[in-house]
Amino acid sequence: MIALKLRRAGLRCMMIAPRMPANREGAIESLPPNVPRLLEAAGLPHHHFADAIAGRFHGIVSDGVVRPFLEETGTSHMPGEGWHVDRRLFDRVLLNHVFEQDVTIMRERLTAVEFTRDGVMAQSLSASVRARWLVDASGRSGVLQRLCRLAVLRPGKQMFAWRGVTRIQRDRGNIEANDRKTSSMPTYQTFGSSWLWQAPLDDGSLAWTWAGDANRPPRAPSPDDTGLCDVAHARGFDVSWRVVRPTAGAAYWIVGDAAALLDPRTGQGVLFALLSAIAAARSIIAVEQAPHLRSFEAATYDAFVMSEFRHKCAELSSRVPPASRRDSLD
Repeated sequence: MIALKLRRAGLRCMMIAPRMPANREGAIESLPPNVPRLLEAAGLPHHHFADAIAGRFHGIVSDGVVRPFLEETGTSHMPGEGWHVDRRLFDRVLLNHVFEQDVTIMRERLTAVEFTRDGVMAQSLSASVRARWLVDASGRSGVLQRLCRLAVLRPGKQMFAWRGVTRIQRDRGNIEANDRKTSSMPTYQTFGSSWLWQAPLDDGSLAWTWAGDANRPPRAPSPDDTGLCDVAHARGFDVSWRVVRPTAGAAYWIVGDAAALLDPRTGQGVLFALLSAIAAARSIIAVEQAPHLRSFEAATYDAFVMSEFRHKCAELSSRVPPASRRDSLD
């Protein structure tokens, strides 16, 4: 997203992006209605993602309470629509759109970074790239944080999440009926400091994410009494809360999960990636137009990320019993 906005502002962009790791293939992610709206505003209407959308939903059931998505349209409210997407296919659409905007892509891994008076020198295994700005959108791998040894705040204990796709045993008639229910609501259940997310997909399978204490095994999904089989693509990953300090500097911006990570129960990983990318792009464009704003724009962006992180930490902490809550950021 940030490359698209910078290209439209007339700036040349290069992406240094290794190919997606195998453990990302087949991963299902649930996107709130804000994401499709932002994508459409960026020139990517929903039909571009037809192959990536594995299911649609108009709300969630949170600990037994139905919470529909409603969007204001003038004086009335219309149902909002979220998507369950295959991240491999979803990311491919975004990448293809980047190609169309003449963004250069180097399929390598960043190995070193050196900041200079007028920008940054980025080194891969086979080439050096000099640029005025470096934006880190490397997700949970946090490339720039590791290379530059930036500080990381970690409020609370370590948390792991497991996710997968479960095939549900049903007779043929029930499967066909389920395929027609493209707006089946996913469910969210809490178990103390742990939680389970289950999302029915259009093909009759169930995407699930369980998160909790790193030392405890995942809770087995149990959507109904029809029986389960075939757990596919199950994998675990670290979702401990963390935020990089600072998330912007003289020649760099860090966006998305690379900047701040919360466990997936917020359902806003992709949304924050888009919002932070838009904010970073605006800051860079502002500095291009007025170089004396460099420090101000970096500080403003960093404050935005920290504010979002604090807000989400407070929201998540309010969902668990006091004995299980995490340490404060203050």
